[in-house]
Amino acid sequence: MKDAKLPEGVRVPSIDALNYALAVGNEGFAVVLKGGVMSQKTIERDGDVYLVTHHIDGSEQMLTKEKLEDERLTSIGRAMKAGSFVTFD
Repeated sequence: MKDAKLPEGVRVPSIDALNYALAVGNEGFAVVLKGGVMSQKTIERDGDVYLVTHHIDGSEQMLTKEKLEDERLTSIGRAMKAGSFVTFD
């Protein structure tokens, strides 16, 4: 039996945790910013590539694990380390 989706607001502290969340059906995530503002994203995985859609402007990025963690390309890796990357479905 497949595990249930993670509830909204669960911290995603690593790529392994992100992969688990994606495997159980989560697609919506958010970076929690100062003041509780959330930068929402939809993430899908195809093999070693992650498709990240940024809800704020509809832009998309296709990123490998290494690029997903690169703070120059996306805030997701930094947010994971800081404990401010969460499920948001």
